Amino acid sequence: MKDYETKVILNGVPVTLDKRFVNIILLLNAKGYITSDCCSGHTLNEVKMEPNTESFAYIGFDEDYLPPTFPSNIHSVNRYGSKGKHEKVGIDWRVGPNPTDEELDILASSIFNWVIGLPYNERYLYEKSL
Repeated sequence: MKDYETKVILNGVPVTLDKRFVNIILLLNAKGYITSDCCSGHTLNEVKMEPNTESFAYIGFDEDYLPPTFPSNIHSVNRYGSKGKHEKVGIDWRVGPNPTDEELDILASSIFNWVIGLPYNERYLYEKSL
């Protein structure tokens, strides 16, 4: 496990998450927006990459459990996955080349504020209770 990662239990399964996104991912899933993968972006000190390499943060969702809105500061929305299986929808944020810890923390904070404002996904919570 890398220094910027931590292990948590998510929907009964142990997973490794970037520390900056732990609360975001746990709250999204608790509200019924099922995530599949994520990355909080990284500084040059955290990962080996060439200086001035563009860095992105992203969150992937199960297509069946998407949030009703996405934050206004996202860079793009992408579909991925193979046909016949659950498709995923990813949203990403461009964090620029050589981001600092402070820039990544500010981004994570703005994403967390978006998650706080999301309503609970009543359909998912109902299906889970059956």
